[in-house]
Amino acid sequence: MKRGLFFLLILLWPKAPLYAEEHFLVSTSTAELKAALSSLYGMDFDEANRDFARIIQNNPNDPFAYLSDAGALWWETSAQAGIVPPPAWLKKRFENDLSLAIEGAKRLLSSPKPEDQAEGHFILGLSLGELGEWDFINHHWFKAFFNGRKALSHLKDCVRLDSTYYDAYLGLGSYDYQVSRFGFLLKTGAFLGGLHANERRGIEHLIIAEDRGPYSRDQAAIFLATLYLMDKKDYKTSLSIIEKLRKKYPQSLYFELIEIALRAKLEEWDQSFALGRDFFQAVKTDPEGYKKELLNIACGFSPRDCLNPRESYEIVNWLSRAIDFFNQPGRLDSEDEGLLSLLHLYRGFGEDIEGLVGAAKNDYQWVLDHPDFLENQAQAAQCIKSPCGRKEIFLLLQFKSIESHGTDSNESGTQH
Repeated sequence: MKRGLFFLLILLWPKAPLYAEEHFLVSTSTAELKAALSSLYGMDFDEANRDFARIIQNNPNDPFAYLSDAGALWWETSAQAGIVPPPAWLKKRFENDLSLAIEGAKRLLSSPKPEDQAEGHFILGLSLGELGEWDFINHHWFKAFFNGRKALSHLKDCVRLDSTYYDAYLGLGSYDYQVSRFGFLLKTGAFLGGLHANERRGIEHLIIAEDRGPYSRDQAAIFLATLYLMDKKDYKTSLSIIEKLRKKYPQSLYFELIEIALRAKLEEWDQSFALGRDFFQAVKTDPEGYKKELLNIACGFSPRDCLNPRESYEIVNWLSRAIDFFNQPGRLDSEDEGLLSLLHLYRGFGEDIEGLVGAAKNDYQWVLDHPDFLENQAQAAQCIKSPCGRKEIFLLLQFKSIESHGTDSNESGTQH
């Protein structure tokens, strides 16, 4: 699961009309936002890009619309970090989004009304924070530092002007938590630069955003679920948060995969396998959509270290238990044998990554001896002929993803 340097994902919605002589803000419908978020959390980045581009087309003077689009693009980039480099169009659109959001925020700061000024500081804080993120992943350390410091200053000004602006606590909390977990040298550099962080305060601020932030609630929840899962190993707390998100976004394969993993961590195997079967039903319903996002699904939890042997061991354990579970009488209908094909193929991949070539060949042979599903036999035949290591499996998944994307390019999105 991914986390950025300052903010995991910023996808917020306007609280009030912006200050300007002309009609500067056109409110966007909740339905539009929910559709865009559903696509994003479902890891259908092509559709999400179209959704957010449509929101901007409908609301060209709304700086929150541009900030939301930038947040979606950041989510896509961080999800695929180390998998595929961001295309040129994405970089251009991301930077243009933030430029327009900052321009709108500066108009707000010229308002005589404190509530408008608070809104301006909020937008500037998030925009500069995302720029800091972008600078950081591109190794522009000084730019990242100064943008981060300015972002923090604007967010503090926001809550100084309006202590009930609870959405701002997402940015403040994620900053505090992230910086507090830097290595010694980075943490010392941040401290000497006047950036003081506190982990406990960061979590408290994130909880405030999740509990009281009218528009940042989901993003704060995602951040909290991530830190409880990845850092604190508090799987019960993480699961309680993910369950709420799944109720709100029932079509999200991303949240479903997290719940599958969490229930396995808690050794709630039956529930985990039941969710795995639900996931398979979604694959059967939309096989091309599944293949299109296959690489994101495989690498979404650790994009910079995709298919590492440590995680492969845990996945093989889950797959082995799942195969035993579904092989029991009455567990599967005859038309669902494709699920076993997927389980054996992916267990073979995991065993190959671990160097268990003989066991992997047995799984590949099982795939070849049973009805084909989603061209699994072609992959099994390739790997049984020559062991598929981490690099080969990555390329297989990447090829399927790229092949399914075809000519469906994100470049069709609005260019602002």
